[in-house]
Amino acid sequence: MFKKIAVLIEFSSPVVPLLSEAKRLQETFKCELFFIHVEKKDLYEQQVEQEEGKEQGSTRELLFLDPEAKQFIIWETGNPVVKVLDFCRKEGIDLLITGAYKKDSLIDYYIGSTILDIIRNTICSTLILKDPSEEPFPFKDIVIDGSDRGSSMKALQIGCSIARFAKSNRIHVLKGIQLFGFKMSVASEYSLKKYNTKRKGLIEGELDNLSEKLKAIDTSGLKIHLRVTKGRHGAEVSNFAKEMGADLIVAPGPDHTLDIIDRIIPHDIEFILKDLPSNFLIVV
Repeated sequence: MFKKIAVLIEFSSPVVPLLSEAKRLQETFKCELFFIHVEKKDLYEQQVEQEEGKEQGSTRELLFLDPEAKQFIIWETGNPVVKVLDFCRKEGIDLLITGAYKKDSLIDYYIGSTILDIIRNTICSTLILKDPSEEPFPFKDIVIDGSDRGSSMKALQIGCSIARFAKSNRIHVLKGIQLFGFKMSVASEYSLKKYNTKRKGLIEGELDNLSEKLKAIDTSGLKIHLRVTKGRHGAEVSNFAKEMGADLIVAPGPDHTLDIIDRIIPHDIEFILKDLPSNFLIVV
């Protein structure tokens, strides 16, 4: 499933818990594990390098943490967003892992602006671990976003695979439908009884569609519950995961790079990133 995992290390946040979580995932997926840290340069240093014709942040160290265990450390200097995305692209990273931590002065969990920029522009799947632990626990309760986006089938496959590895207790697959436009289009044409019949048919059709997708995936031994959400889907997924005490949300990534418009008119992913009710895996 994942052959190369990269862990983004920031020394301003606790490192050991994130390393412990990453090693557990490496043992689960039997893959290579890269730890990447990028040191920022101030504007003066960047200008000097550019004037001298040097590549910005060209310093790179590759240290073997444990070659036999396929664990490596990458130490870069430069723009963190550019360097991390460039490394993931060149090395063919399948999964980028980062952490979200509760700050003393904040109620909610905090994801730094640099991390958010990386997440919004990443070319690989990204796992945000909420308050990583030195004693990681498996993902027992999983919520999968069944939205129709380009990587929706991949998200379903990965979500179910993780559930099998973790021997999960419950998997909920949520699919959003927009009933407001439907209500407006049929309100003048049908009686209340006919409208409710049409509405029921629409919901059943979405559930049937999800069931057909799941038939193409190995779901043996899994207890999967299908649900339809009727509001703003990202917010509904986030609220549902919070109410269920979910350990992990798995969602297909957006079909385009998230930009300022997606923060003014929030994309479903932005809703979940804002609340972060659990660990969050964005699949691309």
